[in-house]
Amino acid sequence: MKNIHPFIRAQLAFLLFTLPLLFLEKGTVELWLNDRHTAWMDVFFKNITHVGDGITAAVFALVLLTFSYYKTIVYTAAILFDTFVIQFLGKKVFFSHLDRPKNFFPDEITLNFVEGVKNHGHQTFPSGHTGAAFTWLAFLALIVPRKYGLPLFILALLAGISRVYILQHFFVDIYVASIIGTGSVLLSRYYFGNHTKLASIERLQRGLFF
Repeated sequence: MKNIHPFIRAQLAFLLFTLPLLFLEKGTVELWLNDRHTAWMDVFFKNITHVGDGITAAVFALVLLTFSYYKTIVYTAAILFDTFVIQFLGKKVFFSHLDRPKNFFPDEITLNFVEGVKNHGHQTFPSGHTGAAFTWLAFLALIVPRKYGLPLFILALLAGISRVYILQHFFVDIYVASIIGTGSVLLSRYYFGNHTKLASIERLQRGLFF
């Protein structure tokens, strides 16, 4: 277990300990969290959700490009795979019929919406923001010193929780998306490291400025 990267170890622990939540009636976790809205948490989660924005993932790719062409290629493949699985297979093909919390809960239930957040009503599963956050943060965790693994996992997890807090997604949406995001990174690293010769090309180890 000690040989497992701290980011992966923390995620495995999260997936294991929160697994029972998936067997609760849909909406239970979301309503429990929604009932605990506070002003400071509204501000916190409204802003930290941007960790999973597409533009954030793209900016990370640009930063990565300055250090290593090879790492940029591997990361780009991971984020494209994550996007394909979540945005196309998940939201468009297999689960397009699933409503988000805004449309799922009946009108008689009073929900606390965060001011300034535009809530969507459809295509809830899986969470694109969570998948993107786990993709770029897992990738970052695997190329920086291991001591940063846990803090980077916590940041990714908070981005995922924010999607539930602001009523954009259900817990199951972020649970599965976290697996897809990190899984995309591991698959991409394995493929390029074991089935291509790109890692051995010296000029690809350099970036734009280094």
